[in-house]
Amino acid sequence: MTRSTMRSASFGFAVLVFASACATPYDPFRIPASELRGRVRTIALAPLRASADVADREQARAQIEPIVSARLSAGGFQVVASAEMEKLWRSAAGDVGDLFDPVTGKIDQERYDAVEASVYHELRAQHGADAVLWMRIDTVELYLATRNATFCGTTDAIYWPGGKLENFERATLVVASCLYTHLYDMEERELYSIRSGLEIVETFARQTRAERPQGERLKNPGRLREAVEATVGPLADHSAGR
Repeated sequence: MTRSTMRSASFGFAVLVFASACATPYDPFRIPASELRGRVRTIALAPLRASADVADREQARAQIEPIVSARLSAGGFQVVASAEMEKLWRSAAGDVGDLFDPVTGKIDQERYDAVEASVYHELRAQHGADAVLWMRIDTVELYLATRNATFCGTTDAIYWPGGKLENFERATLVVASCLYTHLYDMEERELYSIRSGLEIVETFARQTRAERPQGERLKNPGRLREAVEATVGPLADHSAGR
């Protein structure tokens, strides 16, 4: 199984876990927290990922990554900025050639894995990284939601400009964005995984569609801090006092 396949599989597994997490307290640690504390002292940040239809990626990086870095540092971790991984990735990708098939647009898995292995090696050699924190913003879909929707452990009012849905009225579909956070060791074994809600981005109701404009997304600093605290806070808190 390739590294990227392992990550995809773990993401799929995490979704199943999240779906049932409402019944019991969710534990984001994939290994005992005490073991993680003993193994991980330096964390490299991977550049935050987000598709263009969900959020402005560079804006999201500028807003979220500094909060994540500060929270991990406050918890006692050494943090390698995402710019370092980005630089190493570009260098390694330049050595192996195009990572995508020019005809089909599909990723060349062998080249991708070679680049990833090289980047991880250099993160460890140059910066002493013990693990890599991957973050992405992705969406979830909610059906027949009422005025307030619960998603990724967060509850928020449905996006409906100019007013609210009536009491007991249900939206056909609500699309919400969430912050996903995964920590992997340098052999790509998952150590920690959790997600938290950000905001409602689309609502389908009354046979119409309301979409939050791109320029209005991720504009609530308090919500961004809450999402980072919900995803990175448990990791940082468990590292304190090592």
